[in-house]
Amino acid sequence: MISLAYSVTIFVFSYVLWAVYIAIWRLYFSPIAKFPGPKLAALTQWYEVYYDLFKGGQLIFKLLELHEKYGPIVRINPWELHINDPDYFEELYCAKRDKHSYYTNGFGLPESVVATIPHELHKIRRVPFNKFFSKAMINQYAPVIQSKLDLLIARLRTMKAENKVVSMNLAYTCYAADVVNQFAFGRSYNYIENADDFHTPIHDAIDDMTACVHFFRMAPWIVKPIQSLPEWVIKMLGAKTIAFYNWGKVILKHFLSEP
Repeated sequence: MISLAYSVTIFVFSYVLWAVYIAIWRLYFSPIAKFPGPKLAALTQWYEVYYDLFKGGQLIFKLLELHEKYGPIVRINPWELHINDPDYFEELYCAKRDKHSYYTNGFGLPESVVATIPHELHKIRRVPFNKFFSKAMINQYAPVIQSKLDLLIARLRTMKAENKVVSMNLAYTCYAADVVNQFAFGRSYNYIENADDFHTPIHDAIDDMTACVHFFRMAPWIVKPIQSLPEWVIKMLGAKTIAFYNWGKVILKHFLSEP
């Protein structure tokens, strides 16, 4: 009978051998091995996850540094190149391509339009939404957009008269939330007028949820368990999460109450 210690040794040795093989292949035999970039980025996708998840979404700025160091084409992970050259735009976006599952995993909504991977299926799912992004629809909705903008300007003038410091990030969040809520859900929560110094729990909650997207990309298996958490567990996760959860409940209640 094979001992437990021997089995563990074989497992560890096999894993190390596999890891060494993967590392050598990614560094020297990958189709994009010839392109410049950090060796650590070529080895693992955790390089970019570190800057997005643990450094607070700083990957985009790190990419600018890498382009300054390595040139217009940089290898940013084992499978991808990042190109900072407008001359490549037409070449990159000239063909129909499926989305990369790595980027859609973070949403945790595989049946949604934005997370649909096959190009043809995405095209079919997007058709019902096309009219909402048409020029005619935007012109039709322009008065609402303008009215919310007028409210924002009026609030900013009031805060200026009171010598208050304004976070434009929070102000624009309130503006966007009021416009989108009115457009998507048929009602506005009047954050522009009512939010104290433009600060709302929803803003913090969305920031936290956005940070989670980077983690979900690397661990998509955890999305379903999180989505299945009971309400009493969600309430233990903090005020920000509760605010986001309650906001969703209000939206759902509004839709269910509609005839």
